[in-house]
Amino acid sequence: MESEKVEATHAVTWQYAVPVMLGMMFALCTYAAYHDGQIRFRSIGLYLLMLLFVPLMTIVFAGARGLLQHSATGRGTENASTQTMLDVTERTPERPATHVADTTSAGWRRLLRMRFAVPDIAIGTAVIVVCWLPYLALSYPGAYWWDTTLQIAQFESSPRVLWDQHPFMDSLLFGAFAEVGKLAWHDCQAGLFMLIVLQTVAAAATLAALATYLWRYGVSWRARIACLLLFALFPPFPRMFGTLVKDTVFMPMFVVFVIMFCEIVRTKAAVLRVPAFLMPFILICVGMGLSRKTGALIVLGSMLLLAFAEMAVHMRAACVMLGVATLLVCSTVVPQAASRIVDIRHGRPQESLALPIQQVANAWIHEGDTFTDGERAALEAFYTKDAGALASAYRYTAADPVKDRVNLHGSTGKRAFMMIWLKHAFLNPGPYASAFAGLAAGWFSFPTPQDLNDVGGADLGIPADSVHRYEHMETVVGWRDTTIGGSLFRHMDTVLGQIPVLNLLYCKALWGSILPSFCVFLALCRRRDGGYSTVARWRTVIWMSPMLVTAMTLYVGPTSLYQEATRYVFPLLCVMPLALAIASASDDRLYTAL
Repeated sequence: MESEKVEATHAVTWQYAVPVMLGMMFALCTYAAYHDGQIRFRSIGLYLLMLLFVPLMTIVFAGARGLLQHSATGRGTENASTQTMLDVTERTPERPATHVADTTSAGWRRLLRMRFAVPDIAIGTAVIVVCWLPYLALSYPGAYWWDTTLQIAQFESSPRVLWDQHPFMDSLLFGAFAEVGKLAWHDCQAGLFMLIVLQTVAAAATLAALATYLWRYGVSWRARIACLLLFALFPPFPRMFGTLVKDTVFMPMFVVFVIMFCEIVRTKAAVLRVPAFLMPFILICVGMGLSRKTGALIVLGSMLLLAFAEMAVHMRAACVMLGVATLLVCSTVVPQAASRIVDIRHGRPQESLALPIQQVANAWIHEGDTFTDGERAALEAFYTKDAGALASAYRYTAADPVKDRVNLHGSTGKRAFMMIWLKHAFLNPGPYASAFAGLAAGWFSFPTPQDLNDVGGADLGIPADSVHRYEHMETVVGWRDTTIGGSLFRHMDTVLGQIPVLNLLYCKALWGSILPSFCVFLALCRRRDGGYSTVARWRTVIWMSPMLVTAMTLYVGPTSLYQEATRYVFPLLCVMPLALAIASASDDRLYTAL
């Protein structure tokens, strides 16, 4: 009996390590953002920030969980300890709808059932598209990110040479639609805007599918409608899909992947035996890997974690093999086949080393005495500049100013550099932590210094036009930098970003760290059959692995404060309602809701 009490006590308290660690990360990154990317561990200001953020995150997480449980109790659920206001099955009213409000509600429920079926998905898609149409019209002829304009310019080059730093399949897709525009209307952007319209409809359909898919987990009708309205009315959604970049092509496939992944876990891999499910799933996995460099890694990481899911051993092995096969196909098979037809040049290998490159640079700049003469010579060859020139180029907000000049093909190769990085991880943990905090400040801070507003800062930033572009786009037929509603979009961003509560939704940190951490916290607080089950907790975390693996890719990325970071985090905005539903659902609801 005593051991059960001790176990229950531990079960109640240890999960709070999640908000505590999150609060510490907020303190470190906020301090770095206000001190030129450097953390002074002896500064009292740093520990005052910890005294602010650690209790704040702990109280918010505990309060939010308590609110969910209280709502479940108020609704009379069977087991309030395991259910939340999101996890409430719909009930047929015991009395006829005599009140006007009851009649209206019943009418809306008949029209928008919001169940996971083709008619309901179609209606949800129509609702989202209608709400997005004004944004789509004002975005003509489309807003194009810098990477997109570079890819289009590469496709238009003569001879045609594609650089695989950005997925060549995206370059071919963008170039093909640009050619259609030139042939049909002598305007490449008219063709590209056709692609924007198609991706908008695809995004609306997949988001509507996700909102209706919540029904499978017993999420109430009102919560499903709220999810649909979030997708339809929250301006960043139509704004993002009114732009064109590899990430907007990737996101509809990612949403479908998450839904299908959840079906694999929910059915204990039984759906993988159905060819009508398996073949589209394989195509989605490959499409993710070909449209975005991290797509294949997200598939691989998610499928590897299914080795610990609740399913037969041979199905776990099949899932792992599928993840590995996706990586091989996307990184080797398809590129080699395509290179026989199109001239594809390999991208820069340092793109995968953004964080280590930034960490070693920061350590060399501030703790140069800890490096030997041989290491200094090796780093000069690697960075193609000495410590003084490196200090002038270094920007804590982004790795590109340092990373772009790296030479991995010289006397200091990747292996030699990684040996230096590993050694100085023990000798210079402070500069390493500072470099990480500077790059990750957008994921773990709210306000940032005003001088960062011109690059993006901590808020979601979506381009209103194509002014920030590759410099040689004027040679492309029919190219314009402005959009119809560019000035209006910028004014909306300014106004909406100043409205209390609403401006919280615009914070990258909410989607990039707070809500993912809260999902993990809810999962670790799960109960089963009246007691705590460690297996149930961690299997729920595995259930959310596509979302969590995507979040992990943010923290090792090249920037979080620049505008480009918005497209890195945006997939999490698309799937967060489903992650919250899974984290807060009861265990029997996860496996038995049909």
